[in-house]
Amino acid sequence: VATNANAVELEQASGRAILSSTHGFWSVGGFLGGALGGPGIAVLGSTGHALTVAAASLALVALNWSRLTSVPAPQDDAAPAAGIWRQGWTIYLIGVMALLAFVPESAVLDWSALYLSSDHSAGIAQSGLAFALFSACMAAMRFFGDAVRNRVGAVPLLRVSGVTAAAGLALAALAPSAPLVLAGFALTGIGLANIVPILFSAAGRHGGANPGGAIAAVSFIGYGGMLMAPSVIGVTVDYIGFPTIFLALAGLLLLIAALAPVAGSRQDSPSTGRL
Repeated sequence: VATNANAVELEQASGRAILSSTHGFWSVGGFLGGALGGPGIAVLGSTGHALTVAAASLALVALNWSRLTSVPAPQDDAAPAAGIWRQGWTIYLIGVMALLAFVPESAVLDWSALYLSSDHSAGIAQSGLAFALFSACMAAMRFFGDAVRNRVGAVPLLRVSGVTAAAGLALAALAPSAPLVLAGFALTGIGLANIVPILFSAAGRHGGANPGGAIAAVSFIGYGGMLMAPSVIGVTVDYIGFPTIFLALAGLLLLIAALAPVAGSRQDSPSTGRL
């Protein structure tokens, strides 16, 4: 929450989008963690691996501490910032949109490999490629996302992203072979890449004097999708199968595309929806 709030402050100070790139480094971290975590544990053991990662993380924070930038704090006589749950209906709707985005992301994270192995008889190595390709495509697209958003605006990018991610999940659900399923998950990563950064940025702008509180509220609702999706899918997959589940999740992404105008801010240009 603090990192996203600081990134929103930097966006507002610079007048250009940067949040997708910050989330891109999160995706790079996930990809590197998945690629290096296993070998690291094999060499150092689980405790040694955890301590090494913790030390590296603390060193990185210490080196960049002085570079953190914050907007000036409100004066004592200024109006008090709205509480976390008094941000208005728009914040809650943005939070629901974030939840709808996190559910498919969690589904790919937790179930894509099992889907490939159970429904397409893929081996362990090929099944593991599903999340790797998803993460790699998500990371790459997030580094392009800010430039695209600065050019076309948040709302059009959110629409295209939702439709693209929905098409990817539909392809993964209906594909007759494992390679096409992998292509579908890669396309899903491209589409999902910029949805959450756009929504967090919109939450921060709608939060007014309390962007951190707004982002915390959206995060609370949105990350509920990651907590809810694994168990719900696990309970229902034996009854309806993975293809039906992925098609249903594609419908959630189309709903995000339909609700895209909500991510426009009163601080954006009315004609373009840009920052």
